[in-house]
Amino acid sequence: MRGYIAVGSMVLASACGGAVAPVATGPSGLPLAKLASAGVQLTAATSTPSITQAQAEAHYKGRVVDVAFRHVTDSHRQPTLSLDAWVVVLDPKEDHSAAGPPGSSPAPASFSVAILDGHTGGLIEAVSGS
Repeated sequence: MRGYIAVGSMVLASACGGAVAPVATGPSGLPLAKLASAGVQLTAATSTPSITQAQAEAHYKGRVVDVAFRHVTDSHRQPTLSLDAWVVVLDPKEDHSAAGPPGSSPAPASFSVAILDGHTGGLIEAVSGS
């Protein structure tokens, strides 16, 4: 079965600059290749978050697989998203599905990721897919 990636976005006009080294691995359970195909790249964060990891996880009680603070770049967004954020890997079994092209049936999601503002905890982007 062909997998599709659905990207749901909330607009946030925030950017951080600077060159950063690529992160070879992300949080556990995170399919970096699938995120990359959706235009999302993770690199080492260059700042310190204002909210704690526990605060980042609080909204997703019982669904969190892993969390990491990373610099997130999403080249598919206009304007391009580029900021340090909490990357929260969620259990995809909870009400997530990946949409395909019009007329196709949704496929069960094999991954789900929430990207949260490192200062406010607000949702910046949700990425899921199969």
